Amino acid sequence: QINHLVDHCSHATHSNFLKHQVKTAQNFGRNSIFCYIYSGGLNYQIEHHLFPFVNHCHLPMLAPSVKQICAKHNVPYHEASGYCDAFEKHMRHTSKMGINPMEK
Repeated sequence: QINHLVDHCSHATHSNFLKHQVKTAQNFGRNSIFCYIYSGGLNYQIEHHLFPFVNHCHLPMLAPSVKQICAKHNVPYHEASGYCDAFEKHMRHTSKMGINPMEK
């Protein structure tokens, strides 16, 4: 869940399917062969959700175009630098979710 359960990923429903897919996911370690092999290509989570029937071996080629299109349309394209960064963001988010709001 390090690709979805992080602070900067929106959890609201968006009326636009494509924007929803991009805003509710993050990539990690896009330039790391370790992250790619370790995750079975799911480190390209945004592209995986936009193109679910495309084999994961093609996702790295799609990522630069997707990122460029997102920038053009002011849609945030979230990515963590690597697995450790993604895991840290995930743990920070889930820790916050475990705090009783009445105790804040």
